[in-house]
Formats: sequence, C-alpha cells, structure tokens
Amino acid sequence: MRRYLDRRDQGCTHPTCGQKLWLHAHHIVFWEHGGLTTAENLVMLCPFHHRALHMGKFSIDGNPETRTLRFLDKWGHEIGPPDREPPPDGNPPDTEPPRRIFDPPLGERLTARDFHWS
Repeated sequence: MRRYLDRRDQGCTHPTCGQKLWLHAHHIVFWEHGGLTTAENLVMLCPFHHRALHMGKFSIDGNPETRTLRFLDKWGHEIGPPDREPPPDGNPPDTEPPRRIFDPPLGERLTARDFHWS
C-alpha cells in the first residue's frame, strides 16, 4: 500500500508543498471514526502538513483516486497552488528576497548595544 501511495501521490499532496521525502500516509476519514485503510481514503502528507491537519489548520475531502481532492483552510476556503503568474505590469517578480548581513557571535557576552531596536 505504501509503495502504491508513493507512486500515486509523488510527494506531499498539499497544494503549496513540494516535499517528496519523509512522508506520512494520512486517513482522510480518520481511522478512529471508521475510515478504512484503502487507497481511496489515504493521502501522503509531509510531517509539517500532517501535524497542521490534525491541529485543525486545514481539512481534506474528496477522493485521491479520482483526483477530486480539495484542501480547505479552517474557514472553508479552498487552498490552491501558489500563484506563479508574473505581475500584470509584465515585470518578473523578484525571485530572491534581500539578504540581511549577519555577523555570528564569537563567544563574547551580549549587551544592549549589540541589538538594533526597530
């Protein structure tokens, strides 16, 4: 069953995730609530999204076998893949955020003047 799910889902099934390793098989209808351990009731999730699902951050419904899965946030809005379209003005978005300079500590004691308060 695990090998079949790995082949079918090819990574975390959450629309915003691309993780392909260390995945968990999750019951859409929870096993405790009578959900069966069948391919129609199992999806692969990364540990982050599996934990978030059980914490109520989002929910899943549908059938992964027929590709009718829907991911809903806690307010019932559908979660889709991130928008990869360029902005309307035609300029490509900045692909890399500005870097911040970080000087690692050298073992000395920190004082208040070591911090820059905004």
